[in-house]
Amino acid sequence: MPTPDHDLAIVGGGIVGLAAAREAALRFGRRVIVLEAEEGLARHQSGRNSGIVHSGLYYEPGSLKARLCVEGREALYRFCHDRGIPCRRCGKLVLATREAERPRLEELERRGRANGLVGVERLSAAGAREREPAAAGVAGLWVPQTGVVDFRQVAAAFAAEVVELGGEVVTRARVGALRASAGGGDIPTPARRLRAGAQGHGAGRESARGARKGGAPPH
Repeated sequence: MPTPDHDLAIVGGGIVGLAAAREAALRFGRRVIVLEAEEGLARHQSGRNSGIVHSGLYYEPGSLKARLCVEGREALYRFCHDRGIPCRRCGKLVLATREAERPRLEELERRGRANGLVGVERLSAAGAREREPAAAGVAGLWVPQTGVVDFRQVAAAFAAEVVELGGEVVTRARVGALRASAGGGDIPTPARRLRAGAQGHGAGRESARGARKGGAPPH
């Protein structure tokens, strides 16, 4: 049986794929390779999103989404600080644009406080305009934990850390038809054919298709 070139091959060089590769290398010391079809990393959703670091305001208290958003927010701020990535915790102003929206604003305030957000502040219309002169509404909610960051820089830093940990990050490596077998699977790319003990898919909308190529059940 051929020896795998890598313990884990991750298809997709966006935030999800690179974060998974970094975590596998950090936690398990695995030999990891990330394969990205484009010429560079984070060329799709990871590099074209709003750049917002979400606070955890909206999710139902006690839910997994709420916990992961709050923990992930602080982990991301720490990572950016440690890596010298510009990241601004600028806060967010949520507006009720008419009286009928006040109850929804109150519910957001309740959720935010229940999710551990500190410094959430209810504002009058005048108070909202003090925060943002262009604000037009009957009331506002100030959420100081929200921030902004360029996720392309975050992706590049994840990739650099994967390499520092002994892994590889390869671009222009569109993956062809996968073949899974006992002890690993063959992964063809334009430059070479790899063999990995396990496969992970962080290729956005292509992930399910790629997983099925690797023998995963359709669901």
